[in-house]
Amino acid sequence: MAEDRFPRSGVTQQAADSASPEDEPTDSGRDASTVAYLKIRKDILAGRAAPGSYLNQVHIARELAISRGPLREALRRLENEGLVISEKNRRSRVAELSASDAEQLYALRCVNERLAIELSVPLLTEDDLREMAEAFAAMQASDKTDEDAWEAAHERFHELALARAPGRIYGVVHELREHAGRYIRLLHMRGVGHPIALQEHEQLLTACQEADAGRAAQIVTSHLARTAFGVLTIVDPLYEPAALRQLMRRVLGGPMASASAS
Repeated sequence: MAEDRFPRSGVTQQAADSASPEDEPTDSGRDASTVAYLKIRKDILAGRAAPGSYLNQVHIARELAISRGPLREALRRLENEGLVISEKNRRSRVAELSASDAEQLYALRCVNERLAIELSVPLLTEDDLREMAEAFAAMQASDKTDEDAWEAAHERFHELALARAPGRIYGVVHELREHAGRYIRLLHMRGVGHPIALQEHEQLLTACQEADAGRAAQIVTSHLARTAFGVLTIVDPLYEPAALRQLMRRVLGGPMASASAS
């Protein structure tokens, strides 16, 4: 039986977001370190904690009403996740965006998201496909007018497309997608890629509706590759993504270099 990983029809994205672990009150039973970890992680991924900025541990501890010990543990978890860099003087700062990190992130996304979509597409239900079509329509309606609405519909679209992938694979893909948000924001700030992205999402929707897992996997991989090269052009125009190009040659038969928004 296919598993549901997010609210079904009739529940808005806003409602789903409000029920997420990051927004639960601090007295929900989780320990103080986990509360701090989730709060700081969410701020980093949402761009509220800017890349390269220092984290004021005194302020954070006071805001969350926790001691420095649990906070340091939370920062260690974030450091292991690659989101925070700790310095010798015990100061911590948000990891900066880099071409190398972006390349590795998108290479991992290409491999894992390709597998996830191949496994998910044959199991998509009529409700999944109907909601995907609704999410795509919302993307079209918000294009170039409301970036937040675009992103909410866009994330919903991909959640639905990947919904039936096995749980552990889905979890890996979801975390990679979260981390990619820091880079996608660069494309959004420059208004790059919406027309191409809409075309690719329409193609992906059609492939899912036709239960063509192989075609869906190719579209997703191509889509991610275009996004990766677009991001790299912004982060470091002179960077040569050798690993990503090698992966693209093996998967798609050739390198790709135009930008999209994933």
